[in-house]
Amino acid sequence: MLQGHLQTRITPKKTPIGTIHILWHMEDRPVISKVILPGNLNRRIKFTSLPIERVKMENLALDLCSNFQRKVLDAVYRIPAGFVSTYACIAKKLSTSPRSIGRALATNPFPIIVPCHRIVKSDGSLGGYQGSSWMKKRLLETEGIKFNENNIIDKNRIIRM
Repeated sequence: MLQGHLQTRITPKKTPIGTIHILWHMEDRPVISKVILPGNLNRRIKFTSLPIERVKMENLALDLCSNFQRKVLDAVYRIPAGFVSTYACIAKKLSTSPRSIGRALATNPFPIIVPCHRIVKSDGSLGGYQGSSWMKKRLLETEGIKFNENNIIDKNRIIRM
């Protein structure tokens, strides 16, 4: 596959929700252009190893995103594993509406790397996720998040930004 004159490479990575596929190319550093969630990839592909351990924001092709989406992704990227924040908290921080945060995250080209699964509704319920609610819950459980019998997250795990 070509992206302009750069060769796009694909690296599979096992996760608790299945194998994700990271699309990237090399400039002066590895640049990730997309993360494909499990079940959404044509299987006749040649894979290449991604030459970085932990992906940083500087390794993401953020030029594919609007300025607003970049701000949302940056705020979400800072939420540590084992914690969540809410659409409303991110919205307040960025002086916008929770719905606009949801729209920006619905088209996050870097799910898991920019952990949009760590954003939940104000009442502690899951909210949406571009993979599925099962994937979102599984990712959060893997990070140590516990749910009550109504699938509500412990309020002590919600970061108010």
